[in-house]
Amino acid sequence: MTTLVSPKTSLAEYAAEEVAGIVALRCQELSMHLGWPLVPPAVQIVAPGALREARDADVRVRAETIRGAPHREGFLASLATLLQDFMGPSVLGYFGTSQNTLSLNAELVPQQAGYVLLHELVHAAQWQNFPELFAVIDAARVATEDLVDEQGATSTAAVAARDRYESLVTFLEGHATLHGRRACEARLARDAPNATAEEVHGLVAAMTGLDPTDDMTALIYVRGETALAELDAAKVESLFRDPEQIVKLFTRIQA
Repeated sequence: MTTLVSPKTSLAEYAAEEVAGIVALRCQELSMHLGWPLVPPAVQIVAPGALREARDADVRVRAETIRGAPHREGFLASLATLLQDFMGPSVLGYFGTSQNTLSLNAELVPQQAGYVLLHELVHAAQWQNFPELFAVIDAARVATEDLVDEQGATSTAAVAARDRYESLVTFLEGHATLHGRRACEARLARDAPNATAEEVHGLVAAMTGLDPTDDMTALIYVRGETALAELDAAKVESLFRDPEQIVKLFTRIQA
């Protein structure tokens, strides 16, 4: 089954009803792929600046939920550093749990958007099925930010807190990268039956837009995907319920 839409050069050219139809179909496919229920989230196509603002606002709301109130402005520098490290200079998509909204960069070409959408929908599925893990990750980020503010980024406590947060993020991003890629490959193999497995794999690799030579990409996305690809589905699902085992799997601090 395919969704019939007119060819477009960027996401900005898609009408809201076209986007909704594509998202609904991809949610059905991903639900079958993951074996989890997935309710389509709200989706907005926005300019790059608005996408970054949506990301920052979502993280700020989630931090305020943990702290119980807005934090002092001095914390914003550490927040910006953490987000920039993990998201990179060009944000292509972001799923915000505070509003259950998926934001996509309007400048994306449809081919790359096909993968980015699936990656972010995996995050939506993660959150819908394991919200407790997201609460743990939010708490880990807030703890890291507070320790950086109070003691400096190189303090023993701040380094340990960041390692914990980084490990949890590596798990989520590695899982979304792995299954976004696999779901995208399955769809292309189905829609282009004459393409070889190597051709499909190469095309999806290009669609991900990931630069494996970038240090943060290699640390979070590539390392996470590689590690999870070696585990069976039952083991991976058990990790969603056991954050300490996630940290044990991905920590970079020697015991």
